[in-house]
Amino acid sequence: MINSAKAFLSEENGEEYLGYVEDGKKQGYGELKMSEEKRYYGYFKDNLPHIKGVLIFSAEHYYMGQFANGKMHGKGKEISPNFTFEGEYSNDCKKYGKLVT
Repeated sequence: MINSAKAFLSEENGEEYLGYVEDGKKQGYGELKMSEEKRYYGYFKDNLPHIKGVLIFSAEHYYMGQFANGKMHGKGKEISPNFTFEGEYSNDCKKYGKLVT
């Protein structure tokens, strides 16, 4: 039986999650605080960022776009103080697109 509800989870590693949980796993939309600065806002599948979301590395560095199995994968845009990249990602790596420094 599927049991889905909005919940707050506090992990032993310090991570905090607020969002939907289904059968004990992060599923659907949620917000994950990984550290004081690093956060993810978006969709989850089987506890991992999936489909689309925003990953904030710091106040001045973030990625918004597609995810697959916890990795930046598909179309996205990454902005930092040193560069802006818009294009395709594959398993967290920039594949092709436009880089502006």
